[in-house]
Amino acid sequence: MLGRLLNRPVKKLLSLVVRTPLGVLIGLVFWIMLKPVPPKTVLSDQNKGPKQSSACVLVLSYDSFRSDINYIQVMSRYRFLIVPSSIVRLIAAQFYPANLLKYNDIDEPDKDNYIFSAARKKHRSTIERILKLLYRLVPVKGVIAPHFRYIADVDFGAVSERIGVPFVLLPRDSQFGSSKFLMTRLRKLFQFNMPRFEGSMIIVQSRLDVPIYVETGFVAEEKIHVLGCPRMDSFLSKLECQHLFKEESDRKRIVFLPFSHKNIEGVLERDQLANYVNSLNRYFVEFAIDNPKVDVIVKPKFPPEYRFPNIEYWRSNFETALDGRDINLEEVTNFSIQDEDLLDLFFSVDVVCGLNTTALIEAGIMGLPIVVPYFEILKTHYYRERLFYVDDYDLFDVANNLDELNKIMKDRIFCPAIPKPIMERRKILFEDYISTLDGNATKRYVEILEEFLD
Repeated sequence: MLGRLLNRPVKKLLSLVVRTPLGVLIGLVFWIMLKPVPPKTVLSDQNKGPKQSSACVLVLSYDSFRSDINYIQVMSRYRFLIVPSSIVRLIAAQFYPANLLKYNDIDEPDKDNYIFSAARKKHRSTIERILKLLYRLVPVKGVIAPHFRYIADVDFGAVSERIGVPFVLLPRDSQFGSSKFLMTRLRKLFQFNMPRFEGSMIIVQSRLDVPIYVETGFVAEEKIHVLGCPRMDSFLSKLECQHLFKEESDRKRIVFLPFSHKNIEGVLERDQLANYVNSLNRYFVEFAIDNPKVDVIVKPKFPPEYRFPNIEYWRSNFETALDGRDINLEEVTNFSIQDEDLLDLFFSVDVVCGLNTTALIEAGIMGLPIVVPYFEILKTHYYRERLFYVDDYDLFDVANNLDELNKIMKDRIFCPAIPKPIMERRKILFEDYISTLDGNATKRYVEILEEFLD
């Protein structure tokens, strides 16, 4: 109810009082607005159980977690409560520039002449007064955040640590080693543009991430743990009895994982890739037209509520690719853009095509044919060093042009078998980048968190 009441006048009032002695009362606002993390369970439902403690763990930037925290909270005896991000950021905006949400690639926050040193000191002093009240109202065992760059969360966690409530970082991303460019960029970011970690513990999904965290001095080695990816446990549990979920049908289904092109320095997609991206988008529409007994499904990686590119955004991309052609996308009935859960979708498809996404590895351990459109434009040094898993492309079917893509797609629909040596290497790749195959990541997270927070 209070969330609906927290309109502009109320936010304005909070912004006015935050710097005054009355600002401490924002601790009451936090207390009133705390809400439980929604539960998710693995297939076997083995982790359900009553909460055995009134103590709780506060979750910052909940919307930025990719459901890992939902699985963890089901198994844990602690209650996991969501801290309202809008209030956390509103407080920070009274001290930092309103548009400064993340540490960037320019500032050096650990240096004495850091431009926002005074703002950080005042912000943390205010947060400390607020949290001391909140922690008297709620039995808080720890604070968890999903990202090392979120300034408001970093300050919140650092203050909690300072007053005796441990701060734990559970990074939502774990692909530091996926490309040479990303590893180089992140190494620089951690070494020069990030403050040293001021919390108690970091839990990462991939062992390949650890050297960047440790070698740059961001965190001491004894504070970092590699435990896998909780949200993969349900997928792996389902994979064990895959035959029960595989939908038998006379129709074949292929999935294309699309990507856009934007002129943003530092990422793969740039305007010079427009022709490449449009040719792929156009190809899959035309493939659907030429093969009416095959369903072509386009699945953007992120659901509409998670990031701005929603279904209409992606539909407009495909319509742009069809400019000048007498094709009405609405009339291609075996072509669709869907927001179904991607891992669930994989259990009902025959071939997957995509680029620069962990979904290729996830589909790969299911034994699905994976097709990578590695066209000539991507073979330049600029792009090759930005491609994920490029040194492991031999585990997939690589198409060098549209003709090869068409041949591979048609062949793989009816000949999907993957050789055993390839499958074994795919499993190793999955464990390197995503999670262990035992499906017990959630259990490991809960055990180490509760042992530490007790």
